[in-house]
This record gives sequence, C-alpha cells and structure tokens, in this order.
Amino acid sequence: MCGIAGAFFVRDRALIDRFARQATLSLAHRGPDDADRLDLPEGTLVHRRLSILDPSPAGRQPFASSDGRRWVIHNGEIYNYLELRDQLRGLGHVFTTNTDTEVILAAHRQWGVEAVEHFNGIWAFAIWDETSRTLLLSRDRLGVKPLYVTEQSGGTFFASEIKALLPIIATRSPNIGALRDYAWHGLVDHADDTFFAEVRPVPPATCLVVREAATTAWRYWSLEKLASDARPEAQAQDDETVATFGSLLRSAIGLQLRSDVPLGTCLSGGIDSSTIVALSAEHIKRYPAGPHQAAPRVAITASFPGFVDDESARASLMARAAAIDHVVVPLETGDLLETLACLLEEQDEPFISSSVLAQRSVMRAAAAAGVKVMLDGQGADELLGGYPHYRYPWLLGIALTSPGALPRAVRALYRLGISPSVAVRQALLAALQLGPTGVAPIGRASRPPSWIGPVLRRANPLPLRPHGLEARGATPLARHLVRAVLSTSLPALLRYEDRNSMRFAIEARVPYLDHRLVEAAMLLPDRLKIDRGITKAVLRRAARGAVPDVILNENRKIGFAAPQRSWLDSARPAISALFADSVAVRSGLADPDQLARLAKLRTSPHDDVSLWRAVSLELWLRGSAAIA
Repeated sequence: MCGIAGAFFVRDRALIDRFARQATLSLAHRGPDDADRLDLPEGTLVHRRLSILDPSPAGRQPFASSDGRRWVIHNGEIYNYLELRDQLRGLGHVFTTNTDTEVILAAHRQWGVEAVEHFNGIWAFAIWDETSRTLLLSRDRLGVKPLYVTEQSGGTFFASEIKALLPIIATRSPNIGALRDYAWHGLVDHADDTFFAEVRPVPPATCLVVREAATTAWRYWSLEKLASDARPEAQAQDDETVATFGSLLRSAIGLQLRSDVPLGTCLSGGIDSSTIVALSAEHIKRYPAGPHQAAPRVAITASFPGFVDDESARASLMARAAAIDHVVVPLETGDLLETLACLLEEQDEPFISSSVLAQRSVMRAAAAAGVKVMLDGQGADELLGGYPHYRYPWLLGIALTSPGALPRAVRALYRLGISPSVAVRQALLAALQLGPTGVAPIGRASRPPSWIGPVLRRANPLPLRPHGLEARGATPLARHLVRAVLSTSLPALLRYEDRNSMRFAIEARVPYLDHRLVEAAMLLPDRLKIDRGITKAVLRRAARGAVPDVILNENRKIGFAAPQRSWLDSARPAISALFADSVAVRSGLADPDQLARLAKLRTSPHDDVSLWRAVSLELWLRGSAAIA
C-alpha cells in the first residue's frame, strides 16, 4: 500500500521535475516508510512506500524487472501473489524478493496486459516498458485503490490522489456536472469524472496504455451475469449455494490475512464486520502457521455516547466471542466546520454524510494501536441487499414472477413495520427507476433542492459509470444492486475509506470485494439476499455458529451511522456566518435567501441532508480554489 505518481511524454521537463518533487511531499502520508524516484528520458516515476509484504529494502520501488526492460510502481496488494509466484517459477521466472510487486512484473513479462486477469487483489500500478515505449496504468476490478490522470503540456500525469495533480493545473475549474449531481442527488464517484474539470479517474477494471501519440483503454472485467431467479420459495440447491458462498468468503478472508506487519479489523457491531472478525479468528485457529500471515490483534469500534444507534455494546460482545482485543473510540466533532474543512482537504472531493468522520476516528485509533492493515466489511450491503430500500425491488421481483406469493411477502414486510400501502408504492417506484439497461435514470425529472442556484439548475447530469451489460432477464433487485456496486454507492464508500485509512498510513482491505465473491453474490437468487423481508439472508446463514445469534438476528439496518442532526444543530450559528459570505452564491451555484433559510430552519430530515451538502460544497469550493 503506497502512493504513486508519474509523468510521461511531457514537453516541459521543468514541469515534470516540479511535479515529481511536489507529489513526493503531498503523498507522504500514503507511504511514510520510504520514498524514491526514477527519471527516464520519457518521464518520471515517483513512489512513497508503506511496507506491508517483505518490508525489507529489497522491496523498494520503482522496481525493475529481471530483464531490465520494465519498471513498476505499485499501490495495493496482490493477495494471491504466493500462488502466482509458484506458477511463474514453473514457467522459468526467477524471484529475488518476497514482494507481490516482483510478481506483478513477472506476470506482465509472461502475459502482457492480460496479466491483470490473473490477479486477486486491490491495486493501482504503473509499468513503463522501455522496449515498446509504453506506459501501462491499471486499476483493480472494483476500484478499491485510486488512480487519477490529467493531460498537461502535451503529456500524461497520474497520481494516487487528486491533490498531487493540482499544482500543475493552471486553472482549477470545477466540474459543474459533478457539483450538480452532488447537490441534487447526493452522488459522488458515480461517473468517470471528478469534481475538477481537468482531472479524471482511471475507471475501475481498466487498463490504460499510454503512448506518445495516443492513449487506449481496455476494460478487462465486468459483471456479465446477474441473478434471474426472484422466486421466494426455498429450492433444493439453496443449502449448497450458501455453503459455496461461505467457502468463498472464508477463502477471501484467508488471503487477506497475508501480511508481514500487524493487522486489525474494523468492528461496527453489525453482521458484516462481525462476520469478518469471527471468520478471521476461525482461520487463524485452523491455519496458525500460514505463510506471511498475521492474526488480527485488535478490533476497533467508533462509539457515539448517548446516540440511540450506538452499536458499541454488540461490538464488544463480538470481540469477546472472538477473543480479540477491543478498542472503543468515542467520537466528538469539536468545531464541526473546522473538522469538515480538514476532512475535505484529505478527501479531495465532497462526501455525503458524517459517517466519514467516524471512519476516520477508527483509522486514527488503528495507527495509535500500531496496526498497519485493517480489514473492513465494505461492500456487503451493496452485494447482498443490506439496506432497507432494497426490500422494494425484491417485492417487485416477486410480483412479476410469483404473484401468488405476493400477499405473503407483503405480510412479512408488515411484521417488520412496513405498511402494505408503503410497500406497494415503493415497489412501483423501484420499477420506475429501472431503465432498459438496468439503471435508474438520473436527470432533470426529480425536484432539485431549493438552495441551488441558476448555474446548477441549468447543468446537465453526468452519465453514470457504465455497467458493461444490458441486464436482460435480471431481477429488479439484481439490477438495483449492480448499479450500486459499480456506480451509485460503493465507489464513494471506497474513496472515503482509502483516504481515511491512508491519512494514517493504514492499508484497508475489503474481503467482501474479492472478485470471486462479487461474481457469486451477483448470481445469488433474490431469496438468498432477502428472505421474507430479512436482508443479507445468505450471510446470516453462512455465519451461523461463528457470529453470536443476537447479532445475526438483528433485523434493523443501522449502517455506520453518526449523530449528524445534533452536530449540524450545534453548528447552525457558524453555518449562518459561513453562508453570509458564500463562494457558491458569488459563483451562481447557490441561492442566498434559500441558503440563509436552510441554515436557520429545519422542517424535515431531508433538510439535514440538504444542509450537509450545502455546507460541504461551500467548504470544498473555498479549500480547493476551484471557483466557477
């Protein structure tokens, strides 16, 4: 896990040198263990190292291939590097280190750009090939690790974080479409764009081949098949399917326990993180002497004293059951606006809720505990229908395929506190949200928040990141989930976690996003995701006996919640002062009267959400110098 940057085919060599020096400093938090730079006639490679596998000097980067033809800089981990190393040795390759970085180069030498199809891991890397004079940029399948590019002075610059690119961009123009989608819909990281007009991400599951005259992109992975079975009745093969899912999850966790440095886990008290803690302990008992393997030494929980949705008590129960040290971190915001401004600088772009503050506190506590790797439960909700609103496309699927079972499904939701009228209305809304390609249309039809100004009202929405399939025959639930996984939900959560963890030089790993598990989850029949209204059914069944029943039987979805409303209420005087001299208003992005009203009055929970977006956007505009 590291920070990487580089520039190639740039006409201005002085600009390259200035960029390399500044990037080395701005990415220091991502790699405090070492730093190096390689200058080549065609460009430069910059690396900041966070040592996880083979921390010895042998793993220093930029790293040269054995034939001297290729150089690589790498951020992330190839979890199956031991198996690949054995395979490549059988093909004649020689290894001198215990790093996964050397395996990347050998795989590239053996298979070319198709090497990425052999990797199980999270990565963003750059390989310079001296013979072909090409730069290969690659990002992992789900986009866990970040990589951004910009074209300046005739060439390509890239870096792990946007902040490393900004000093070389003369005019930091905001991307009005991104601002519009954030203010209007609360969307971030949903498209192949950023909040900066001249900076774009390398898309997930994509390789870019950069040559002096042209750049070509290759998407090497997509979710080609989705679940087509919406029948609610149990089927004979369901037990086998659950067992297979459980085996894949255990395999993913086992691979991600590979580390040569101390490792810990996030623990919210919910099913997702509790299952990781439980199965990690189970794996270590079964394989106590695995190669380059670390047992989790601590579980860390964010606590909100006095908050109704605080889950620290259940988290403590899970920690005791797994016999793992437990650290509970009480969270207070202090000066909310000052805290938000700091977080926006670290995140580079706005975020949609206060849960980011809680996650940051967990990572800070992990660093204080001496941990350099943290496992987390990110992605399970999007894969397995964990959020309450996924019950409605589930209900729609039953209505379309098993109408005779619809009354039973409605009664099941009623027992969970959802009235039949609400269930039917929301199921119809879920149907309206599904377009011909299986994604919800996001355009001008929905009502904009009252505070946005004329510039945002006139702006066009960004296109959602493509899903790579037509989704014909897929259930409504599967269509909603694939959209969340690839565009509207998970990418944002992964960005938050990357910045929060790397701010404290922590590598965050996400076992639920092992691509084998993702592919299997997207094929699960609806009833193994939501069973009689109970979400994440397959995970509850697979974890039975490892996770305490009181956790598995909890039907409420709390999420990584924080007391956002009380925090905003306490900061309202400061927010009013902030809006009194608003950059957003001067830029035509916000309406001054409506901003003032929003800061003083709250008529519904929706106003809290709208206020959070307005405050975040205002602070981002000030801090980023991206002023329209």
